[in-house]
Amino acid sequence: MAKTRIFQIAKDLNISHTDILHFLKARKIEVSSHMSPVDETVHQMIMEEFAKDKELVDRFRKEQVRREIHDTRLKEQQESAKKLKLLSLTEQRELEKKEIKRKADKEIEEKKRLEEESLKKEDKVVKQEKEYDARKRKQENLEKDHKTASNRKAKELKKKFKTSRKLRSINLSDIQTEIGAGTSKHPSAKKPKQQEKVHQSVKTKVKGILAQMDTKSKKKSHKKFKVKEEDEVLESVEKPTLQVAEFSNVEELGKIFEVTSSDVIQICIELGILVTKNQRVDWAMIELLAEHFGFIAEKITDVGEDLFDLEKSEDDLKNATPRAPIVTVMGHVDHGKTSLLDYIRETKVAEGESGGITQHIGAYKVEYNDRQMTFLDTPGHEAFTAMRARGAQVTDIVILVVAADDAVMPQTIEAISHTKAAGVPMVVAINKMDKPGADPEKVRRSLSEHEVLTESWGGKVQDIEISAKTGDGIDNLMESLLLETDVLELKSNKDCNARGTVVDSRLDKGLGPVGTILIQKGTLKVGDPFLCGDFPGKVRAITNEHGIRLKEAGPSDAIQIQGYVQVPQAADLFAVLDDEKELKRISGERQRIRREIEHKKMA
Repeated sequence: MAKTRIFQIAKDLNISHTDILHFLKARKIEVSSHMSPVDETVHQMIMEEFAKDKELVDRFRKEQVRREIHDTRLKEQQESAKKLKLLSLTEQRELEKKEIKRKADKEIEEKKRLEEESLKKEDKVVKQEKEYDARKRKQENLEKDHKTASNRKAKELKKKFKTSRKLRSINLSDIQTEIGAGTSKHPSAKKPKQQEKVHQSVKTKVKGILAQMDTKSKKKSHKKFKVKEEDEVLESVEKPTLQVAEFSNVEELGKIFEVTSSDVIQICIELGILVTKNQRVDWAMIELLAEHFGFIAEKITDVGEDLFDLEKSEDDLKNATPRAPIVTVMGHVDHGKTSLLDYIRETKVAEGESGGITQHIGAYKVEYNDRQMTFLDTPGHEAFTAMRARGAQVTDIVILVVAADDAVMPQTIEAISHTKAAGVPMVVAINKMDKPGADPEKVRRSLSEHEVLTESWGGKVQDIEISAKTGDGIDNLMESLLLETDVLELKSNKDCNARGTVVDSRLDKGLGPVGTILIQKGTLKVGDPFLCGDFPGKVRAITNEHGIRLKEAGPSDAIQIQGYVQVPQAADLFAVLDDEKELKRISGERQRIRREIEHKKMA
């Protein structure tokens, strides 16, 4: 007799194997675990006990099968209605070739048709011309015939009425003098006067017209001369040079160029770039704007700019060690971005915070499978844009959260453009899969329209279906992030002065200016003198996202620092210096340049 294992019986009955184990123990039948085999009698006993459950299971399975059949039929109907067919690469190429050939044939046919039409038109025109010429000739012939006939008649009449007597010639002037002599009225004197008047009026009119012509021509020549003079002046005057700081915001540029910020924004929109009043602009854009407003932009070279250089040197490559990835979560509002962050934070971050106060800093570390990841929140994308403009690759991977019931929205498109501009790999998280109206295929289709092809559609971007509410697929998402990290091989030098970027900042009542730093290189210790933006400082305290005080922090650590002179701005670069005197000198020079810019703004 073949023996059956307990877990197999449980599977057939669709019940938990623990229920069967409890039942067997109650009947005093010894079994070690769910893998233990049982003979036919015990099997029969279990089946009798759980017969009702089996009936329910059978009924459930039948219902499930019926539903599956119904669903497959519905899908088939939908597919037949939609007629969506995913083509292979070769098929796509063949289709493209056919389309190109069809277009070429169409163009050739169109050319032929146009040529035929032009030929027809030409023939028609030639015919019309010929007809016109024939009519003209006919008319001319008729006129000639008519003239010759009339001339003939006139000659005949002259011949008939020709007289032999000659007529004498009379001089009219002699007769006029003879008649006019001795009369009181002088008609002969009046006529010359009238003629003289007419001649005078004609002369005055001619003089007036000539004068007008002279004045007009003079005006014209004067205008032309003026325009030439203006052109010469414009050519001779060179464009004034203005000293402009790199990555100045739109408002600052408006004050420097002596225009309103709305004018600068309008020009940027015309150039195809959407900017806000407080957004920083790169140097290439500043040069274009300066040229438009009639200036030559000259860059103000910041003192100590080499301190913030994040490029890897030879020492960095030698001492490079693996670091945790920095993951940025982006997406449209109400697509579950915050819910995903909260779920990861609650389930993956160790609870228990010292001091009883949780410090919200916008970045936090998560441990998964004995590996750490730093998650970064970018509200409004402002910090992310400023970081991208400064060339600091702060983030390593981007999670693009898209709701399965809403598909791609404006902020999603913005997030895609930011990610592509930064050149960072992307992982698509299709959220809200627990909702009844979830349609992940719609999301993939709309993403493909914005040049984001997921792996399921033959692309390179990973797509994971998740539910931030229930937690389904979160582990798969974390695994895919670790996979992307392995591909990137992220490394940085620990044994050097710390350099990083400000992610978040605030003014605390008790602590003073506080800033969240994302360290990208080196190790930061308590007591290190640093330069952040234009202002110096000294690290008084380092705390993590739980409010726990640390003595030092390494690469990819998101930490909170106290010891700033002023509240730093988001995306300000942060660098540690060994010499405090040198630090004060550099910060003084940078502040002086900043004051000059402010003075120009005021002026």
